[in-house]
Amino acid sequence: MLTKAGDFPVHQTPEPIAVAGTYRNFYDRYFFNGQANNGASMFGLAMGIYPHLNITDAAVSLTDETTQRLLFAIRILHHEWLHTHAGPVRVVVEEPLQRLRVTIAENGAGNAGDLLFTGRAAPIA
Repeated sequence: MLTKAGDFPVHQTPEPIAVAGTYRNFYDRYFFNGQANNGASMFGLAMGIYPHLNITDAAVSLTDETTQRLLFAIRILHHEWLHTHAGPVRVVVEEPLQRLRVTIAENGAGNAGDLLFTGRAAPIA
């Protein structure tokens, strides 16, 4: 059963949140992507939370017709799964299963932004 907690990176198995596990290499991951209407530019962004390895990482790729910019960040999780940030990248669940915000603070890689993702349909379990 899906619940609003499903949008937070607190899983321990691929099962709904009520199921706990101990698989060392398990991770929760956010993944976002988008493309310009004319296809000339696109982005991909991922954030992984690895509870048993105690790390969080984030990767951002921005491409246009001639250039690709990459950003990678990693931090110690300190077992705080809801602290969804690594370096300049942050994911905020504004309304579970409906609205997530991704921000990328100014950084040396030339990637910065504030993106809001809003659901247009009910989640499917």
